[in-house]
Amino acid sequence: MALNRNMLTAYPLHMSGILRSLALGLTLIGATSALLLFSDLRSRVKPTVDLPAESTATHAPAKKMRIAILQHGSIKNLDDGRDGALAGLAEQGWREGENLEIQRYNAEGDMAVAQTIAKAMVGGQYDLMLTITTTSLQAVANANKSTKLPHIFGLVTDPYSAGVGINRENHLDHPAHLAGYGTMQPVELAFKTARRMNPALAKVGVVWNAAETNSEAQVKLARKVCAELNIELLESTVENSAGVGEAAAALVARGVDAIWAGGDVTVITAMETVISAARKGRIPVFSVVPSNIKRGMLFDVGADYFEVGRITGELAGEFLNGRSLASVSIDNRMPETFCINVQAAAGLRDKWTVPDDLIAKAASYIDAQGVEHSKPAPKSTVTAPKSATGVPPVSAPARVPRLAIVQHNTQPIFDAGTQGMLDGLAEAGYRDGSTLAVRKFNPLGDSNLANAIAVEVAQGGYDLILTATTPSLQTVANANRSRHTPHLFALVADPSATGVGVSATDPLGHPSHLSGYGTRLPVISAFRIAREINPSLKTVGVLWNSSEVNSEVQLRDARQVCTELGIQLVEVNVDSTNAVSEAAAVLLSRNVEAVFIPGDITVLGAVNNVLQLARRAGIPVFSLFPSAQPKGELFNVGADYHEVGRQTGLLAAEVLRGVPVASIPVKNIVPERLALNEQVRSQLRDAAHWNFPAALNARAGLYVDASGKLENRTPPASAAAPSAPVAPAARATAPPPLLKIAFAYLSSEPGSDACIRGVLDGLRELGYEENKNLQIRSAHAQGEIANIIPLLQNFDHSDVDIIIPLSTPVIQTACTHVKNK
Repeated sequence: MALNRNMLTAYPLHMSGILRSLALGLTLIGATSALLLFSDLRSRVKPTVDLPAESTATHAPAKKMRIAILQHGSIKNLDDGRDGALAGLAEQGWREGENLEIQRYNAEGDMAVAQTIAKAMVGGQYDLMLTITTTSLQAVANANKSTKLPHIFGLVTDPYSAGVGINRENHLDHPAHLAGYGTMQPVELAFKTARRMNPALAKVGVVWNAAETNSEAQVKLARKVCAELNIELLESTVENSAGVGEAAAALVARGVDAIWAGGDVTVITAMETVISAARKGRIPVFSVVPSNIKRGMLFDVGADYFEVGRITGELAGEFLNGRSLASVSIDNRMPETFCINVQAAAGLRDKWTVPDDLIAKAASYIDAQGVEHSKPAPKSTVTAPKSATGVPPVSAPARVPRLAIVQHNTQPIFDAGTQGMLDGLAEAGYRDGSTLAVRKFNPLGDSNLANAIAVEVAQGGYDLILTATTPSLQTVANANRSRHTPHLFALVADPSATGVGVSATDPLGHPSHLSGYGTRLPVISAFRIAREINPSLKTVGVLWNSSEVNSEVQLRDARQVCTELGIQLVEVNVDSTNAVSEAAAVLLSRNVEAVFIPGDITVLGAVNNVLQLARRAGIPVFSLFPSAQPKGELFNVGADYHEVGRQTGLLAAEVLRGVPVASIPVKNIVPERLALNEQVRSQLRDAAHWNFPAALNARAGLYVDASGKLENRTPPASAAAPSAPVAPAARATAPPPLLKIAFAYLSSEPGSDACIRGVLDGLRELGYEENKNLQIRSAHAQGEIANIIPLLQNFDHSDVDIIIPLSTPVIQTACTHVKNK
């Protein structure tokens, strides 16, 4: 991969990382070493918790110790456990960089990799090895049988059945070099909670991997509990995460009333597919692995994994301070936490109710409108140490959310979109450097660098990721597939064609952590404008890169409209920006009358070269990207990318305030803008054939006159001016009579909420005040089309005066099913 100064500025590369990349091409032994280094690279993430500045230990240890940490995969619960372990170590006086050297490893869900890493850990001369999850415990314990290096484990469901020599009856009977704590999830409580929410619950399905002993232990317990509760447990086993979705769908087809998810790492890694299958069957999913409620789970009851990790780290610190591992009783530690999603209970096939006492008990819950509420967990933070004077240190300020913005390349239109995101966030009160910490990434179009950035962003512990352009969406979504960091995208031509799981027909058909705005550029409008300017236009050439999904989408539209208009579309494909000039020369040699430039990042990288060649030939160019300073196209028509970015920034602020990404529908927004260039028109070879009609001229927001002077106009005159508010003097002196209205909408999202606020503001201007002469009801269909009809019928037979449907599907349904209002 070629590196230049700009790339290095956009994304700092370290020499060790370059050497690691080169090592991948060496011999088999070298490749194995590179595998270990790559695993280490991916897991080398700083803890996301603030560790105490001082130790609570009486005497700070003097020797610098070396420990290795192995976690089996990249999922939030395991990350929380790892961070908790670091906090526990710090409580005992052991902090990384001061008296502790930590080597992190991550098997990324691959048992073969875990075993290879385990051998490297045993041979690494560490003072202590710390493992997270049952599979990591087993891999290191087996590799360490003869060496017997100190080994502490945590986040293990049932250590007694792990096959590492721990006695279930006598918890002090275990290898002298091995200790830790079990965390058997509250399986019985989970099923009893489900039965309480649905007394008719009769069949529950479970997907699990029989190779995971922790999962086997939980399923055995589930069988026992289900037998006591007279619930039929239907099981489906899988060998890897790829088969989880199909197994869950098979359970739904067998008629289960709900799906239960245990602490199975194989299944947790693919939890999205389980929830998706259940959603299609209109049944809930519940688990013993908090917290999955943001992903669509009905409820989770289980361990606070940060606290489990903290207890484990505390034990590790005690060992480093001199405690014998042989003295540790390997007991079950279950710091319980409960999370519930009230919104997920709506629209289900059967009746599921959520008792108030469960909401009161929940550490976090999502209400019926989709808003998340969290309560501070008393044990989820490190206890602040006392200073030498006995006075507690000043409390740290409230944590500032961390945001990553990834933009694939540097172009004015993309820069405008990214700046719009920041402007929208600032408008909503989130400003970089004060109330928000923003880090921007740009691989400058380099695919290798883009993939490396995507991995870093996915593993960076950000509160939210924003991506601009299709390639950035794809690379980050793939890297973030198992971590599920909230992710919003923008500046994407067709989200459903990107392969990241966005439905082409269902606005809420997307991964629960991923949503955003598509901007399907107005290709059809562009060709119709070209024909309007030149009614005799017959041949148009286009340059595009077939490997760009967004370009392929636009070419399909271009072919369609050219067929309708009787225009021949001459296509030339390019595979790199360096090849654009040569391809443009080839295109112009084919006697095209105009050149169309789609939203192709490869071509846009050399657009000036295309414009220069076309100008010499006297041929007009038109494109989809109006800019504040037109570069030389005859006209452009497209989205105001700054406005697209601004709306994305406003949406991002809603997510930072707690709106679940799962509740946000994917929309296509194209705030259209037209730019005309009279100077270019007058210099064309066939200028007499190209003329701007008066109606078209009136629509232009940007206009360059014959002398080259740019006029930045107001919005088109054809746009309807907003009606003036009713003057107070025009109102009746007496308040209007009582009005009862009902809002019906598909799902709770910022657009619907803003619309409702606008209606209420208008009514207020007319003298209507809530709880005086205005009664308001509102309900939404939880994102399910099937729920719209009963929702509207309920309003239709009530005493409301007016039903106000919001969004196209609700309006369409209202036209056929509302009879009385």
